[in-house]
Amino acid sequence: MTGSPADCNKWSLVTDGLSCTDLATQAGISLAQFLAWNPAVSSDCSTNYWLGEAYCVGVAGGSTPTTKPTTTAKPTSTKPTPPRPTMSGSPANCNKWSLVTNGLTYTALASQAGITLKQFLAWNPAVSSDCVTNYWLGEAYCVGVSA
Repeated sequence: MTGSPADCNKWSLVTDGLSCTDLATQAGISLAQFLAWNPAVSSDCSTNYWLGEAYCVGVAGGSTPTTKPTTTAKPTSTKPTPPRPTMSGSPANCNKWSLVTNGLTYTALASQAGITLKQFLAWNPAVSSDCVTNYWLGEAYCVGVSA
């Protein structure tokens, strides 16, 4: 998601039924911290809070709450966490992510990952076939899946 802090060092993926308040609680941060670190998300989490997207839940040197959450955290998945925000529609079995850096074309990203452009587009369905739509600097894209 745009606007996330450059020093974000912890990301959390939205799963089905997980509210932004629950996501913040699971990460051990306040809702205010979550919203500060994810400024594109509206204060009521009705805008720009999407299933399958990764959101910043920790920053280097950032403050952490002094008390632990009182709710029980839901189990987390063991799949790799994307290093940055992702587009919706990435496969659930994605196990390798690549980050778009300045000047990195979609063909170069696929080539660096050792995959075909066809695989890249299949694993990242939000990206248009010409990569003009939804191919963004700073976003993480799926470049590997488990069997």
